[in-house]
Amino acid sequence: MRSKRERKRKATSSLRQKGAKQQALVPFSSVPDSNAPVLPELVKAGSPAEVEPHASLSKAQQRKLKQVEAAAQQRGLRHQLYGELEKHSLTQEQACLLQGSASRGAKATRKQELAHALKRGRAGLPVDSDLGLHQSPASSQALYVGLGPSISQSRNQSSQQGRQGIAQPSTDVTAAGLRSQRKGITSDSDASDAAGSAAESSPTTQKLDTACGHACRTADSGLATTAAASRTVDMMSALKQCRAELGLPAAGEGQLKHTSQAGTRVTTRVVHIQRPAAIEESRSQLPIIGQEQEIMEALTHHPVIVLCGETGCGKTTQVPQFLLESGYGCRNFAERAGLIGVTQPRRLAAISSAQRVAAELGHKVGSSVGYQVRYDRQVGKNCSLKFMTDGILLREMQQDFLLRRYSIIIIDEAHERSLNSDILLGMLSRIVPLRQKMASAAASGVQPLRLVIMSATLRTEDFVANRRLFPQTPPVVHVPARQFPVTVHFNRRTELHDYVGAAFAKVCKIHRQLPPGGVLVFLSGQREVQELVTHLRQTFPEKTKPTAKPQLSGFAAGKVGKGHKPASNPTAATQPADTSQLGHKSEAVAAEDEDAGVTGGLDAAESIDRPGQTAEQSHQDVAWHAEGDDALVETDEEEDVVVLGDPSLIAADADKGPDQGKDDEEGIRAPIQALPLYALLPAAAQARVFQPAPPGHRQVIVATNVAETSLTIPGIRYVVDAGRAKQRLLEEGHTGMARFEVRWISKASAEQRAGRAGRTGPGHCYRLYSSAHYNDTFPKHTPPEILNTALEGVVLLLKAMAVDKVENFPLPTSVEPSALAAAERCLVALAALHPDTRALTQLGTSMAALPISPRHARMIHQVVADAEAGRKGAQKALSYAIALAAALDSESPFVRPDSLAREDGEDAQALRARRRKAYAAHAAFTSTAGDAMSALRVLCVYEAAGCSEQFCRDNFLHARNLREMGAARRQLARILSLNLASAAGRKSIAGQRSSAVAAHDALKQAVGGTVTKDPSKSVLECLRRAIAAGWADQVARRVHATFIKPKSGTEDDEGRSSRAIRYRACCLEEDVYLHPSSGLAKTGPQWIAYTQLLRSGKRPYMGGATSIEAHWLPEVAAPLCTFSEPLLEPPPLWDQLQDRVLARHEVRYGGHAWPLPHHSRLHPDMRQRSATFAAALLEGRVFPALAGLKAHYVMPPSMAAKPEGQGIGRVVELVAALQKAGCSSAQKLAQIWRNQPAFLRPELLMWLPKHSSLLTDSMWSSLMGESQELLLS
Repeated sequence: MRSKRERKRKATSSLRQKGAKQQALVPFSSVPDSNAPVLPELVKAGSPAEVEPHASLSKAQQRKLKQVEAAAQQRGLRHQLYGELEKHSLTQEQACLLQGSASRGAKATRKQELAHALKRGRAGLPVDSDLGLHQSPASSQALYVGLGPSISQSRNQSSQQGRQGIAQPSTDVTAAGLRSQRKGITSDSDASDAAGSAAESSPTTQKLDTACGHACRTADSGLATTAAASRTVDMMSALKQCRAELGLPAAGEGQLKHTSQAGTRVTTRVVHIQRPAAIEESRSQLPIIGQEQEIMEALTHHPVIVLCGETGCGKTTQVPQFLLESGYGCRNFAERAGLIGVTQPRRLAAISSAQRVAAELGHKVGSSVGYQVRYDRQVGKNCSLKFMTDGILLREMQQDFLLRRYSIIIIDEAHERSLNSDILLGMLSRIVPLRQKMASAAASGVQPLRLVIMSATLRTEDFVANRRLFPQTPPVVHVPARQFPVTVHFNRRTELHDYVGAAFAKVCKIHRQLPPGGVLVFLSGQREVQELVTHLRQTFPEKTKPTAKPQLSGFAAGKVGKGHKPASNPTAATQPADTSQLGHKSEAVAAEDEDAGVTGGLDAAESIDRPGQTAEQSHQDVAWHAEGDDALVETDEEEDVVVLGDPSLIAADADKGPDQGKDDEEGIRAPIQALPLYALLPAAAQARVFQPAPPGHRQVIVATNVAETSLTIPGIRYVVDAGRAKQRLLEEGHTGMARFEVRWISKASAEQRAGRAGRTGPGHCYRLYSSAHYNDTFPKHTPPEILNTALEGVVLLLKAMAVDKVENFPLPTSVEPSALAAAERCLVALAALHPDTRALTQLGTSMAALPISPRHARMIHQVVADAEAGRKGAQKALSYAIALAAALDSESPFVRPDSLAREDGEDAQALRARRRKAYAAHAAFTSTAGDAMSALRVLCVYEAAGCSEQFCRDNFLHARNLREMGAARRQLARILSLNLASAAGRKSIAGQRSSAVAAHDALKQAVGGTVTKDPSKSVLECLRRAIAAGWADQVARRVHATFIKPKSGTEDDEGRSSRAIRYRACCLEEDVYLHPSSGLAKTGPQWIAYTQLLRSGKRPYMGGATSIEAHWLPEVAAPLCTFSEPLLEPPPLWDQLQDRVLARHEVRYGGHAWPLPHHSRLHPDMRQRSATFAAALLEGRVFPALAGLKAHYVMPPSMAAKPEGQGIGRVVELVAALQKAGCSSAQKLAQIWRNQPAFLRPELLMWLPKHSSLLTDSMWSSLMGESQELLLS
C-alpha cells in the first residue's frame, strides 16, 4: 500500500509525461524556419518549465471551501446590516425619550410631562399644545359647557369646591379646544420647512428661516405682550421683504394657508363634570384614564372604533363619562344631542354599570344615567346615558331602524360574541354609514351616529379584518391592563377526572400556606360549585365570634413546617366525607406541589389520621381530607410562567405577607367564608361576593364562568382554574338535537380567568392542567354563540326588519348556509314564511312583534285564531297560553334533586332523604297532559301562593326563574293587549262585522285574566293544540315500548330501574325516547310534541313532551302535510259554521309520510266552490229567505254541484256569475249585495218557471235584509 506522498509523486510524473507528449505533437507551422536570414537565438537546453497541475478537490475540501465562501458572504452582509442600523439608529437625545414598559399606565406628574415635552421639542418631534409650552391665543372654535376654566382644572378644583353635577353653558376656552388647530399648523410648517431646505442652501437663507421660525413662534405665543406682538409683526414684514428681494418663497406660507382653512376643522365640545376628590382619586388609578385623548381623537375622526382593553381597565364605566365630557348626550349641541347607548350581554352587568356611573357622577339612577333591561326600566326624561341589554336595543331597532334617539352606541363585551351583539354589529355596520349619508343632506334632520366596539380580549380580527362588516378598517385603540403581575402555575399532569377534588386540595394548600387574599375557583356547573362550597364550609367552618388572639401565620392554621404536625379538627373528624358523588380520584391531586419560591419552602409531608377511620379509608379519602392535603412534597410537579408585570414585585409582595412556616401556638384553624356564584343564584346571594369577608376569615368564591367577564370581584389574589365549562352544543345536521358537555375552555377564557388575580395586587393563578395540554388542546377563542344555536329567531327578526336575503347579512362570523336553510324550513313549518317565496307572512309579522321565540309566539297566535273561530274554551285559554309561553321561554323552575349538595352539618343519609323529599314535591306538580303543563301548573300555584319565597324553598323550586316567568307573563299580556286593541280598531274602521270586533274586545279582556287555578278540560285541549302548532316540526309517534335494563346493580336514588319509551320523530331518522321522569311515562300516548331533544349518554331524550291528537296536525301544521286531490266521496259541501266550501282529503304527515285521518279543508278549485255554494244558496241553507222557492225550481238545486249538471244553461249562468265575482261564501255575497242589490236576480229567475211571480220585490227585499244582518252580526 503506497503512502499518500508516493501517490502524489506518481501523479505528478504522469502529468509531466503527458505534457511532453503534447509538445511533441505541435504542428510544423509553429516551428521556426531554418532557412531564414536571421536565425533566432538558441535557447539553452535545460529542464522544461514545470506546469502545476489543477488537481480536483475532494468532497471534504469542497465542503470547507463552501463554508469559507459562506462565512465571507455573511461577513459582507453583516457589515452592510451594521451600516444600515447605524444610519437609522437613534441619537442620544432621541434615546432619552424612550420609557420603560413598567411605567406604562402610570400617571405622570406635571413636571414629568413638561420635561418629556421639552426633550421631544429638542429632538425635533411635535409637542402636544395642551402641555402649555407654547400657549395659543383664545379661539372661538371651542364650545364649552362647565364651571371651571378647563377639564384638568375642574378636576383639581372639584376636591376643594365639593360640588357635583353638570353645569350650565359658558364661554370659557381651553387648550383642548385648540388641539386640532395646533396639530395642523405643526404638520404644515414641517412640510414647508422641508421644501425650503431642499430649495435653499445658502447661509443667508438658513438665517432667514431661523429668524422667521422664531418670529412665528413668538407670534403664536399667548404670553407675548402687545409691544412684543407689534415688533414681531414688523420683523415678519421685514423678513418677507428680504426673501422677496432674494427671489425666495415667503416663509410661513403653510401656516397662513392652514389658518385660512381653519373654519373646516371639527368643533370641540367640552362639558365640565365635577366629582368628589375620592372619586377622582379612584378614577386616576384606572389605566384607561391615560388613554382618554387617544380614544376621543380616534372617535372624532372615525365613525367606528374598536377599543381593546382587559377586564378591569375601566372601559365600561369611564368611556361613557368621556363621551359625556365631550358633549354627547347634551341637548345644547345639536349634532350630539342624542342619547349615549351602552349595551351589555347580561342584565346584571347593565344594572351594576349604570349604578356605578351614576354614583361617580353624583346622580341618582334614572335621572341623567338610566338603564333598561327586560322587566325593569329606570330611564328619566332628562336621561343622557342609557345602559341596556343588547336585546332591548334590537327591539328599539325594530321600531326605529335608524336609531334616531341615539348619537353614539357602545357595544360592550363584544368579545363574548353573543347572538344579539352579533346581530347588532351587523345592523349598525349599515346604519352608521346611512346616518352619515343622511346627515350630509341638511334637509333630512338626521345627525351622524358613532359606534364604539369594546372588547376585553385581543380578538379584534373579527371586527377589523371583516370587509363585509366594515369596508373601511376601523382603528383599534389598545388600553393597557392594571400593572400587577400574575404568576401562572401549571400542573405537570392534567387532572382529567376528579378536578373538583383537585380544586379542593389546591384551595386547602393556598389557605394554609399563602398570605391573605381572596380565592376565586372556577368550576363547570352549579352542582360542582355547591359540592365544593359544602366541603369547604365543613373543613373550615365560619366562626360566629372573632378570635381575640391574632393568628401568627395569617390564614395558615396548624402550619406544616419541618418538624411540625398540624392539629386535628374534632368537628371534621366526626363527619366522614361523602365520596359517592365525586368519582375517581387521581394521583396527581396528592402529588402536586406549590412553587418553593412563593410558598416559603414548605416541603414537609405529613400523614393525618382521623379518629374512627381506618388507614384504608383515610387513603381513599385523600382528596376531601380535612387535613391530609396540608403538606407539600418538594417535587417538580409545577412550572411557573409570569404573564404580567415584573417578577421581582411578586417576591417583594410576598415578603410583606405574614411569616410562613410558623406553627400556630394553639393550632386554631383560620375559618373560610365560602360563597357560591352561578347564574341561577338569587340576587341577594350574588351580591355577597362583593362584600368583604368577616375579620379573620379568608373569602373563597366558587363560581362558574359567570365570574369570567363583566364582573370585577374585589380582593381576589388567587385563582384556581379547573379549565372546564359546561356548554350546550347542537349536533351536526341541524336536527335540533342538543347535548350538554363539560369541555375545555379557550385560551382567551383562561387568560381572562388568570387576570382576575391581578386586579388589586400581585397574584397567582393555579391551573389544574399542564402547559402542554393548554397549548395543544385548548382552542384560541370560544366559538361565537351564533354558531351553536338555533337560528329561526334570528331569521324571523331579520325578515321583519326587511332583510330579505338573510344569507347576505353582514355578520362578524359567517353562518353556514345549511343552518340558515334549516331555520327557514322551521319558519315555513310555523307558517311564518311562504313555502315558495320565503317571504314573511302576515302571521310571521305578528309573531315577530312578540319578544319571545317564534315557537312560543306561534303557540299564542294559535289560541287567538281558535278564539276568533269560536272554538270552545279558546277565549279562556288565552291567559293560560300567555303564562305557558312565559314558562316555556324561561329556565326550568324545578331544582334537580340530584344537584342538591350537602348543607352545613348534613350527612349522606340526610342528603338522600332531602332528595327524596324533592322528588315527592315535584311529583305533586306533574300533569298527565305533559311536561309543559307541569311548568304551567307550577306557575299557577306559585302565583296563587302570593309569589312566596318560602313556597319555593319548601317545594325545591327556583324562585328567580318563577319571578322571571311572572314578569314575562305580564309583559306578554301587555303587548298582546295593545296588539289586539289595534287589530279591533282596524276591523272597526274597515267596517267588518261587529262580532269580530267584539271577539277582539273579549280577547283583550281575557289577556289580563288570572292563572291561579288549574285549567279546565276544554282550556287544556286548546293549549295542547297550541303546542302542536308551535312545535309542528317536533312531533313524534310511538313505535313500541321498551324496557332498558340498568347497568349491573345500578339504581337511582328512589331504587327504581330506568325505563324509556321509544318514539320516531317526524323529521329524524333516529329514534328518540321519552324519559322515565316525564309525566307521560305511565301512559305513553301515541302522538306527542316535544320542545327539545337532549342526548344523554347514547340516547336522545325528549324534553317538554305533551300529548297531542293526530287529527289536529292537518289544521295547525298544514305546511308539513301532503294533501291528496279532493275526494269524490263524500262530495264537497258548504259548511255554515266556517262559511267555506270544504272538501275531504287524504293526508300524509312529515318526512316519514305518516297517514293521518281524512281532513276537510277549503276546496282548491274555485269553480267547484262556486257550484257547491250555488247549490246551498238555492236550497235556502245560506239565506232562509230563499227556502220557500225550493219546491218551485224547475230542476233540483243539487244539480248545480253535480258534474252532469254543468252543461245545463241555468247552471252555467249561475255558477259563472258566482265564479266571476269570486264568491263562494255568505260573507262575500252579502258584501256584493250591499253594493249591487240586483246581483244574481236574473240568474235565480232562470231556475223558476217562466212568467212566475214567486221572486217578488218584497221577497228580494227580505233577502237583502238578511244579508245586511249577516254583515252586522
